[in-house]
Amino acid sequence: MSINQIGLSIFKVVKRPAFLLSFAILVWLIFFDRYNLLRRYRDLKDLKQAQKEKEYFEKQSIEVRKNLNELFSDETKLEKFAREHYFMKRDSEDVYIVVNPNEMK
Repeated sequence: MSINQIGLSIFKVVKRPAFLLSFAILVWLIFFDRYNLLRRYRDLKDLKQAQKEKEYFEKQSIEVRKNLNELFSDETKLEKFAREHYFMKRDSEDVYIVVNPNEMK
């Protein structure tokens, strides 16, 4: 079979209405449809990113719940937390906050 015969047979197939219609539908689905392949790829990528974020926040939620239970189960830990994060003090104490000037920049 020569190159001319192969080209002629390909041209006969491409010339058929069924092939042209199928090709037009394929082009429509890939580029112009509301749910085209490019959009589906982007949505799938966004979905994977959202699933990773969900896993991260679920882990953070478990850790926060654990810390919260630990904090409210022990009075000394609750007092330590209040002193460190909210600078709370007893009536008979004075609290001095020392700030490193390099950290303020």
